[in-house]
Amino acid sequence: MKKILILTASYGSGHLTAARYLNEAIRQIGGYPEEVETEVLDLVKIGNPLITNFARNYYEKSVEYCPSLWDLTYRLTNCKQIFRIMNIFTEPFYKPFYQLFNEKRPDLLISTHPYWNYILEVYNEKFNQKIKYLMVITDSISIHYSWLSELVNYYFVPNQDTAEVIINQGVNPEKIKVFGFPVNPELGEPFNRNKFLNDLGLNSEVPTILFTLGLGKIEKLLAVIKKLSNYVGLPGQIMVICGKYENVYQELSKRKYFPSTRIFSWVDNMANYLRAADLVVTKAGGAIVTECLAAGKPIIITHITPGQEEGNAELIKKHELGYVETEPDKIVSLIVKLVNSPEKIKELQNRVKKFSLPDAACRIAKFVVNKFY
Repeated sequence: MKKILILTASYGSGHLTAARYLNEAIRQIGGYPEEVETEVLDLVKIGNPLITNFARNYYEKSVEYCPSLWDLTYRLTNCKQIFRIMNIFTEPFYKPFYQLFNEKRPDLLISTHPYWNYILEVYNEKFNQKIKYLMVITDSISIHYSWLSELVNYYFVPNQDTAEVIINQGVNPEKIKVFGFPVNPELGEPFNRNKFLNDLGLNSEVPTILFTLGLGKIEKLLAVIKKLSNYVGLPGQIMVICGKYENVYQELSKRKYFPSTRIFSWVDNMANYLRAADLVVTKAGGAIVTECLAAGKPIIITHITPGQEEGNAELIKKHELGYVETEPDKIVSLIVKLVNSPEKIKELQNRVKKFSLPDAACRIAKFVVNKFY
């Protein structure tokens, strides 16, 4: 029996998404539970609550209410010297992690979050360990120093652009595998779009725009939705997924809409909404961007969290997989232009499909099982 620990951290949803689907893929391919045992560990739930909750709240609140503060934090910590200093101050809080590794005695570690590097560098030195260690990088192009560690045996990156970035940062090319971001594999499977939209009371014959509200400033995105709600004669329809923003869901649900519009709070089948859409309007998060690409859907990015999300937006612009626009009036004009030009949407979709890797979790899982077992 081989034991694999998949290490993640619930700072935003993207790292958890990658861990979840990678875990499922390894179990399916590796012969769980007879031959391979896997377990997902969330750093936030294991570590000292004083530190982990503070770090998570600091990240979420700064991203949502003061992005410039997060931008400063990201850039100040993006160097080797700060990495070492942070370990000096945080090492006294690592004891729960040391105990966990010593109890579980894993054969392989796979991380979807860079904070685990801090812990493992100290753990390996303190306990004279050298556990095989793989890293799944969940953003594109803008790669923070904390992702990189001499402990890592292989890096799994979402695209060739990101591979080139970390090569320039000193990573051995032989350690890099361009397998994609581990998303829900259903994004690449056949789907009855007509039935799904008809069940929602929508028309499968007209362009469908999906809005998703993720962590960060959402005011501009709401302004776009409200402007479109008054647009008489828009030859398209709208779906809005509000996620954690229950107050926004309540507010939008009370509005009158001229285009056919459906407002949702949480959904448990995000893959279906992405596959049903023709165009997705969202933030530049690593998970949602790669999910859109996996589903073959062009993107309009309306918000970019400073630091790690800048590269995701750059990827979209560089390869013309959608648009990056932050002004509400310009976003509305762009959406109206696109829904009036379905051939342009189709052209974008065909371009996006060249970057579609819905089987990324399976590709990583096969590599892991074949290489290490």
